[in-house]
Amino acid sequence: MEAHDYKTAVTHFAEVLPVKPTEQDVILPAARAYLMTGDVAGAGAFLDLRSEYTDNDEFKSVNQFWSRANLALVEADSANKLVQANRTADAQRLMTKAARDYPEVPAFAVGALLIKGGDAFEHKDYDTFLTTSREARTLMPEEPRLIAGVASALAAKYAVTGNAAYRAEAESLLAVAETVAQRSAEDKTAYDEYAERIRHRLATRIVINGEEYNRRFRAKEASSP
Repeated sequence: MEAHDYKTAVTHFAEVLPVKPTEQDVILPAARAYLMTGDVAGAGAFLDLRSEYTDNDEFKSVNQFWSRANLALVEADSANKLVQANRTADAQRLMTKAARDYPEVPAFAVGALLIKGGDAFEHKDYDTFLTTSREARTLMPEEPRLIAGVASALAAKYAVTGNAAYRAEAESLLAVAETVAQRSAEDKTAYDEYAERIRHRLATRIVINGEEYNRRFRAKEASSP
């Protein structure tokens, strides 16, 4: 905790949790560590170990942190529902607010950028799509989906300009994303699905979204004997 290595701190606190400590000076640092990594449920598991707390400065700080984090989760969930309802401007506003309420983790800021970038893609504004994709990756540089997201934007730019530099960078980033995605089966599955669509864009210079790609190609695969 003193070194601000919260991910490592969480691994140690996870070993403490089964013991069910009741000391406030153990529970509160554990909850803070989980909140710093974005694991609100993990923080809650510790906070539930006590029904009452001494109202000191540390408790007030963690309690405020807990409230902010939960508010951000509600806002982000609402933002995602608004995206599904095609209310993009409202969704981006709410996700941006979630990022302000819970700045300790980058996921909400990334979410706001992805909403903006997705809207730009649908409006064929590939410059903004590329800019927001790059910004999102800087916040979570080892996330394979975000690395591939930059490749997707570069592929769109290549499709409309024919500039080979965009294609070369897209292919390079796809290779990086593929390597990083090997860390888990879930990441690899998501990468494989996304990369297929990006490679189609690079090969054909035709820009279509995921829904249209599935309709044209994957529906046929699903119906094949």
